Amino acid sequence: TELYNGTSWSAQANLPGTCESNGGSGSSTSAMSTGGSGTLANTNSIQFTGTCWNDGPSLTGSISSTGAQGDSATSAMVAGGQPGQAPPGQKGCQQFNGTSWSNIAAELLEARTRTSGIGGTNAGIIASGDAPGGRLSTAETWNGTSWSSLSNIAGSAVSNCGGSTKASSTSHMLVGGSTTPSSFPGAAEIYSEPSIKTVTAT
Repeated sequence: TELYNGTSWSAQANLPGTCESNGGSGSSTSAMSTGGSGTLANTNSIQFTGTCWNDGPSLTGSISSTGAQGDSATSAMVAGGQPGQAPPGQKGCQQFNGTSWSNIAAELLEARTRTSGIGGTNAGIIASGDAPGGRLSTAETWNGTSWSSLSNIAGSAVSNCGGSTKASSTSHMLVGGSTTPSSFPGAAEIYSEPSIKTVTAT
């Protein structure tokens, strides 16, 4: 774990165990790591207090490469992801209320994995990712109750993007990702309602 203070990065407490393709949400003082994989997807949730990581309640089902969003270690949700070795992408969502995880009745409109989650449990965005038919350029917005379609990202279909966790359903940044297994263009996009535009680094 590394923490950025506005000027430089510093090493922090390690996670209790090794994992990859886990979701991340929250802030530098209260965060959540969800799911992930070693050999297979898992049900882990791990909470960060600002100084250390602690095991949290288990997710309702194993998941990796999910879109995670939330404000803290006590308020989070995950959407889509890879439930195991099944075809890529699912529509299912789970929410954490500070005590336990539960499945959300409202599913994503489109199955996806390796997606980017932005915002919190009451308002957020899921953008890009992989689906059974290939990489996605589509996005969906969450209003706390249901998902609805959003304008497509401005660039090529992409997966494994980084997102701005402290964003909302009307403001978001999407960075990096891969357009093919061997292509990593390093592009950035900003969403400012009602459209998405590409940002060129200078």
